[in-house]
Amino acid sequence: MLLNEPEKLRNILLDKYGDTTSVYFIIKYLLLRPLLIEKNRLDKEEELATSFLNNPEEFKKMLSSLFITPRIAIPKTHSL
Repeated sequence: MLLNEPEKLRNILLDKYGDTTSVYFIIKYLLLRPLLIEKNRLDKEEELATSFLNNPEEFKKMLSSLFITPRIAIPKTHSL
């Protein structure tokens, strides 16, 4: 849900916890931080957490670009 439907997740968290400060904490420290540590990208933590609250579609694009790596075509070797 974090990657595919961030707006829906944001709305669920806002309904459950009632304020943006709590949702910001949950997103930044509980959901994003472990993922960003794994990718060595804590530099994006603030930007992602803020965009999750303010612009879920932009958040989705940013998160996708960090975690979905393009496939590199490996040329076939020809054996004789």
